[in-house]
Amino acid sequence: MTTNFIIGFLLSLVVATVAYRKHSLNQSGMIAAIILGTLVYGLGHWIFYVFMIFFFMSSLVIRRVVTVLYPSAHRALMHHHQKHEARTWVQVLANGGILVLISAVYTFWHSNFVVFVAALSMAAATSDTWASEIGVLSHQKPVTLLRKLPMETGLSGGVTSLGLWASLGGSTLISLVLGLYLGVVSGFNLKLIIEIGLCIAGGFAGSLFDSILGELFQAKYKTLKSEIVEVSSAAEDILIQGWRWFDNNLVNFLSNVFVVGSFSALVFFFGLF
Repeated sequence: MTTNFIIGFLLSLVVATVAYRKHSLNQSGMIAAIILGTLVYGLGHWIFYVFMIFFFMSSLVIRRVVTVLYPSAHRALMHHHQKHEARTWVQVLANGGILVLISAVYTFWHSNFVVFVAALSMAAATSDTWASEIGVLSHQKPVTLLRKLPMETGLSGGVTSLGLWASLGGSTLISLVLGLYLGVVSGFNLKLIIEIGLCIAGGFAGSLFDSILGELFQAKYKTLKSEIVEVSSAAEDILIQGWRWFDNNLVNFLSNVFVVGSFSALVFFFGLF
């Protein structure tokens, strides 16, 4: 196991350093990514790390493409969230913290079921990230999922057709990686197709749950310029919705918990593993 921790540390050091130099992670985010990656590889199965890399690298590529080709859309997303392009340690943990816990479970429960749960977690994270990064390119006005109210582009809680398709694509990517792994170790059959389908559905459901939490509970503020933002940067900003402590990072974490809890229970109940 010590060897796994060393391999995980070295791999994570390389990936996080590159991301830091590309300004995709700030210093705290780089340190968190190294620690998280080391624990995932050291405690869990190597395929967990592959899920995480597919999530991170695909999100990084999409953000770079959007930044370069559609800078105005990217600025809208950054402006409403009042955040920089570089991810902080909080954002890293919000998306990958559950995977560390799943990896810890794998140390005493070596099962393809745990592998499925790990894929679920990363499918939800990838689904939501793709929806946010690609959804801002839509020519449609975003609407809230439950009340169908129009929202400004870039605000959490709003969905568009393009964003929903992107969400489905992100979930499918991780699910196909899962399917390839399970197919090699257990065989390609009808049961595998069902498992892939459930992982796709779980990741997509996580993105929808994320939008619902963003619509109903996430804090939104009105600035002196009458702009709506999700992070207050001035004492004069007025809270117009949600709770101050209910931010986008908490939304991401809770949606991941929802997917892992509900869909893993469903799969376990029907005895698919």
